[in-house]
Amino acid sequence: ADLLAALFGFTALKLASLARPRLLRDDSGVVWTRGLAAVFFLAAMLSKESGSMLLVVWLVWTALRREWRKLVFWGMIAIPVVGTVLFLRLHAMHEPAPRFTAPAVPWDRPALMLKAIGEYARLTLAPVDLHMERTLGAAAFNGRSVLGLLAVGALLFWAGRVRPARALLTAALLAYLPISNLFALNAHVAEHWLYVPLAFLLGAMAVTLAETHMPAKARIPVSLVVSIWIVCLGARTFVRNFDWRDQRTFVASTIQAGGESARMQMALANLKMQEGDLTGARSSAERALELAPGHPFGWLRLASIAILEGKFKEARALLDQLESETFFASDRLIDLAAIAHAEDPDKYLPLLEQAAALSPRNWSVRKRHILALVAAGESEAAERRLEEVVRLQPYRAESWILMGTLLEAEGRLDLARRAFAEAELRDVRWKSPRFPQGGPGGAPTPSN
Repeated sequence: ADLLAALFGFTALKLASLARPRLLRDDSGVVWTRGLAAVFFLAAMLSKESGSMLLVVWLVWTALRREWRKLVFWGMIAIPVVGTVLFLRLHAMHEPAPRFTAPAVPWDRPALMLKAIGEYARLTLAPVDLHMERTLGAAAFNGRSVLGLLAVGALLFWAGRVRPARALLTAALLAYLPISNLFALNAHVAEHWLYVPLAFLLGAMAVTLAETHMPAKARIPVSLVVSIWIVCLGARTFVRNFDWRDQRTFVASTIQAGGESARMQMALANLKMQEGDLTGARSSAERALELAPGHPFGWLRLASIAILEGKFKEARALLDQLESETFFASDRLIDLAAIAHAEDPDKYLPLLEQAAALSPRNWSVRKRHILALVAAGESEAAERRLEEVVRLQPYRAESWILMGTLLEAEGRLDLARRAFAEAELRDVRWKSPRFPQGGPGGAPTPSN
């Protein structure tokens, strides 16, 4: 997402800067180029919200050049572009994302911003410990704060001494603001957030070097240092790229590199559950709760492990703690249904029915309920529920495959073929009619 936002955003900036009568042959060329720039600005915003700052950069640059008529024009272009993004964004978000930690209070934000600048500066110069899940610590003033102060001072000195670099440094600042901890985000520092601001910063470095009248003797060592730095960065990228080989490698390497967090340990617990290593899964889940005591995801993960171990009393006690957490209501009911399947089968289907009713757009939950109905011999009820799903979310191939399979089993071949044809339209890789992996029947699994 960050790379796409950069690709489209920088392309838009280039097109917008080219849309001048003296650079193009006629006015129609200017109009077409500006229109294409607007499309690329829209694509940048649709890639990621931070892509909107590239349009802000262009508006600020236009204002700094005092091109007021052009600023009015681009302001009018910005209205439908931003309006389109907001319309799509608001319609896509059916439920607000849950927040499990309180955001920093306003008077703590300056210190947080300073530490974040220090951490980003360190990562830019020496990215020796790349990993997710960075925290800035509770100390009000520490080594990161000192580095942040030095970085801010260096940038101010730079902007004051090298006039041609000011526009790019201003753009870097504007692109950095959304991730500066001025606003509450789901993390204090994330390496990938820095891509776009850093691109402007490196551009300012290039302009500065081009403008600096450096003695011939000094150019060789400077070029050598920069070349070594670039080669080292490339080698670092090459080595760490293998972390993305599979999910297990990624999570393990994140923890090993210093990115241990409750989220990473819960992800590791989930992977160990899938591998059948329940002892290791329990150890990771308990470690996650040590790092984030009382975290609802930790309770839910541990409850799922306890169910697979047959420790239903422990699982029920953990699930009771989630009773007031509305965000986890469906997952909690699924786990209770898994317990009921072993202890009181009559309660199994009603609990899944409640879970499906609470999450009508959650295909994972709806599929569990539908497959359970099929396994219980209630094919007609399963078809009705599946019809509700494909009406609400017709874009999912898997639901059409399941519909076709049910219809085929009943001998309604014409309707089955239509359902399979719909599945092929949604997923060109799918060719043969079969149940999704896991199919109907068998003992239910916990929510995680």
